[in-house]
Amino acid sequence: ILLDVLEHIEDDRDALHRLHKLLAPGGSLLVTVPALPILWSAHDVANHHFRRYRRAELRTRLEEEGFDPSLVNFFFGWSFGLVFLRRLVVREERPYRVAVPPALINRFLENCCRVEQWLFRALRLSPPIGSSLIAVAGRTEN
Repeated sequence: ILLDVLEHIEDDRDALHRLHKLLAPGGSLLVTVPALPILWSAHDVANHHFRRYRRAELRTRLEEEGFDPSLVNFFFGWSFGLVFLRRLVVREERPYRVAVPPALINRFLENCCRVEQWLFRALRLSPPIGSSLIAVAGRTEN
């Protein structure tokens, strides 16, 4: 399980290659990463990210390193517009500080996630766009 880890590794191909070797045959890898380079901001810099991924790029990267992705989908679709708008409108602080929002705002954001999850599960769909990607990939033998 790599939950928001891969974007912190400069050589993500090498990391995936090593993970493929470590993963047992028949095993699966679960990965989440920040999505879409267009959303790159001071937040990514402050968190020491090397990249944000496009959907096809993450799928290809996994395949190139010997994984068979059964799922590569966006999530946090509800947040895409807000993150994009913030990137366009807000002047970045110098220095930028990463902070957890106050409890009330954090609870509201959590509920947005829950509503999105319920809605797309009920519709048997995934968001067409989002601020993050999730992938599940099996280990191939090649």
